Amino acid sequence: MVGLVVAAGIAVWMLRQGAVADAVADNHRLGVVLAEQIMRTFQSVDLVLQEVSDNVARFGVDDQKSLHDMFGGLDMHEALRKRLTDLPQAEAFTLVDATGQMVNTSRQWPMPEYSLADQEYFRTLAGRSDPGPYISMPGVSHSSGAQTVFLARRLIGWDGHFLGVVVAPLLLGHFETFFARTGLSDGAGVTILRHDGLVLLHFPVAGVAPGARMPQTAKWYDMVAAGGGEYRSPGTFGTLGPVFVSVHPLTLFPIVVDVTRVEAAALARWWRQAIWIGIGTFAASVGFTLLLVALSRQITLMAASQVRISQQVATIQASEARYAAQSTLLETTLQHMNQGLMVIDPGGRIAVCNRRAMEILELPASLMAGHPRVVDVIALQTQRGELDAPGDAWLQSALPKNALPKNARPKDPRPKDPRPKDARPKDALGGDVSAEDASSELPQPDVNRLLGEHAAYERRRPNGTVVEVRTATLPDGGLVRTYTDVTARTTAAEMLGVTASHDPLTGLVNRTGFSVRLGAALAAAQQGETALAVLCLDLDRFKAVNDTLGHGAGDQLLIQVGQRMRETARASDIVARLGGDEFAIVLPGANRIGAELTCRRLVDSIQKPFLLGGQSAQIGVSIGIAFYPGDGSGADGLLRNADMALYQAKAAGRNTWRAYASEDDQRDDQRIRLEQEFRTAVELRQFTLAYQPICDATTSVYACV
Repeated sequence: MVGLVVAAGIAVWMLRQGAVADAVADNHRLGVVLAEQIMRTFQSVDLVLQEVSDNVARFGVDDQKSLHDMFGGLDMHEALRKRLTDLPQAEAFTLVDATGQMVNTSRQWPMPEYSLADQEYFRTLAGRSDPGPYISMPGVSHSSGAQTVFLARRLIGWDGHFLGVVVAPLLLGHFETFFARTGLSDGAGVTILRHDGLVLLHFPVAGVAPGARMPQTAKWYDMVAAGGGEYRSPGTFGTLGPVFVSVHPLTLFPIVVDVTRVEAAALARWWRQAIWIGIGTFAASVGFTLLLVALSRQITLMAASQVRISQQVATIQASEARYAAQSTLLETTLQHMNQGLMVIDPGGRIAVCNRRAMEILELPASLMAGHPRVVDVIALQTQRGELDAPGDAWLQSALPKNALPKNARPKDPRPKDPRPKDARPKDALGGDVSAEDASSELPQPDVNRLLGEHAAYERRRPNGTVVEVRTATLPDGGLVRTYTDVTARTTAAEMLGVTASHDPLTGLVNRTGFSVRLGAALAAAQQGETALAVLCLDLDRFKAVNDTLGHGAGDQLLIQVGQRMRETARASDIVARLGGDEFAIVLPGANRIGAELTCRRLVDSIQKPFLLGGQSAQIGVSIGIAFYPGDGSGADGLLRNADMALYQAKAAGRNTWRAYASEDDQRDDQRIRLEQEFRTAVELRQFTLAYQPICDATTSVYACV
């Protein structure tokens, strides 16, 4: 009798341990999937913020005026609105300068004059130097009334000073909708928190409002510091009973995703099993006690026990059916994700590959249906020429030496052993050992290190598609790789950058791009204490060609002039078309002699004949030069003085160059030129006598001859 009770107790305990282990494992698996999806949701918005921040730095914006001039226009508003259409989780994109005034927003145009200096995210980012993303406290949107959090980044100038903020409010309702579709079972919940324990969202809502904070004594902070984990909490926020918590910090954002399951719900099936086992044990005990009294009664009790066991089996089967339905829902979610997903088990086989991954990588469905080895997929990609980019070369080097077929293996970069074959040392299997192998054993590739170096990158496939690849390791040693088609984003970014800063006719830098590059060149010259020259150029007789041969010929002439200027200038020089037939060139590090040599080459090149639609035309160029720092320390002063020197060159007869000279220098130059012209005229007998007065010395009478 005692043995039966002890055995029942052990069985109940083991069942409880199994139920706890299953609940913890379910929490972890669900947390991995949800954390990855949430990170992708935040990251897709953050990529736009990073792009704006990078453009501010790349264009050399260093003050508030430049920020408003370059990013406060309608074209930037339309670009932000276009990005917003593909991001349902974001409510808007807004640029704010260092004073809190809006520079641009995707909400409306024309843009209202509105200050955001009192916003929590603005005050926080203005007072810190961390360049990473910042997640604000949750709040209610003034425009839509929805619960939001703000994802923001600092805007910094070329020298690192604070220029403002680019921010996007994220709709918390987007995450609630996603969590509702995952079909969380009873007792399960998901919480999104900041690293400091501030609750951003809890689903399903059960007395935990956004803005609540995790108690400082909670074990949760230790799990976050350790990079994630699982623990049992006696109660979260004082509103729930004991729960099992799975903690998943995001790698790219200061956000933690918690998956919780109420202990009572997780152990509900165990309680039923324990009750039935207890009842069975009690019934058995009673049966053994009454066995001596009546054997027939014992048989009846055993029959009743069989009925109860059948009910228990039915309950277990119903629970398994619910789990199967949840698995089906998860499979459906994976197959309809916008990103490609591939899970590789520790043995090197592809356990999961959704439909989107096969579409992006063009993998045959017949191959992926058999859960192939990852080396088989790499062999196929190598034969297609997919792994020529440096971002994927690590995957070939991490494989065993003979894992790939001969036609797909990378070539051995080591030189061949010059020794005769009989004189080469042998390995344990009788094979040849190279000279390097004989002296020291080659280390095996460290896959974990390689994954760390190539966890995220972009590559362009042979068909022109740009794919973003991200890799993460699983606790069991497997891998999770996601694939996102970012071709549209990459193409739009390239087109936006070129159109904004280059002249569409000649391909040279336009006035806007020239101002940014001149400012950057001046900053470099000031920092390195070096010289710099600015040339202003104006074409001579261009209007005559344009009026005689037509505007089409004039455009062709401007294109050829731009080509000759690029060929004459150095690779480090900045060549720009400011408008019409006006051009400008910046010569970094050039002194007076170097600048005049460049001007001579430009004059000689431009005055050569041009072939325009079968007709020949000949023009010239006048050039004005201003030097930094002697002729000005700022961009406006240098351009103004170079333009004044250009007028001096035109006054000197065109098709020449002049360096900037002050008014006193100009008067001295005029006096010296006048003296030189008089001497030349005397030598060449260019003076003619108009009349000569003759005076009589005795009478003082004048007479003209």
